[in-house]
Amino acid sequence: MIEKVNCKEEEVAEQLYSIWQTSYPVEKEMIGAEVFPPLDRSVLDFQSTENDFYAYVIDHQFAGVIEVARIEDYIHLQSLVVHPAHFRKGIASALIKHAMKAHASVKYSVETGYENVPAKRLYESFAFRETKVYDTGYGVKKIRFELKL
Repeated sequence: MIEKVNCKEEEVAEQLYSIWQTSYPVEKEMIGAEVFPPLDRSVLDFQSTENDFYAYVIDHQFAGVIEVARIEDYIHLQSLVVHPAHFRKGIASALIKHAMKAHASVKYSVETGYENVPAKRLYESFAFRETKVYDTGYGVKKIRFELKL
């Protein structure tokens, strides 16, 4: 069900764009943001990144995606989206487990909107701990979590 996908391929990049445009408005509303940069990503942005993407696929469609960035001595879970039709089915947890297995590290990080309570609970369930709370330049309060093994 979970597979690494090649974001350089146009069809894959278009599916990534589509699930971003479907999933992130839910978070944008939840946290009360007026500006939300993840929604500004284009198909070309997905094709030009060096990050890795893993998709949870149901009936040839992306039900969820995790984006993983390698940053010096740790792994950053850059993005985690689940299609609203598949909320609360364990997809986000499965993607995190898969990403951590595929990218073994002694340190992981992730960030989310401070008001995104479901995401905060999810990361805490994996033993991620809050390391920073900050305001962005676009009016969103964010929280950073880290996990050290």
